[in-house]
Amino acid sequence: MTKIFAFPTHCTKDNTPGVDFARIIQPMRELQKDPRFKVTIFDNTLDKKKLGKVDWIDVAQEYDIL
Repeated sequence: MTKIFAFPTHCTKDNTPGVDFARIIQPMRELQKDPRFKVTIFDNTLDKKKLGKVDWIDVAQEYDIL
């Protein structure tokens, strides 16, 4: 199983731009339907304090594709 981590960078709590939706979110949702892939779409609308506490090295080690 291929593990994929997607990070839609331009999203906010109030707005999901078309570029993130069309190029990242929607394709990853389609891949989630395929049992050969484990896709995680990161919620980057988190509070900036919580976002700063994410250990990105640990995240990168868990996935095959970022």
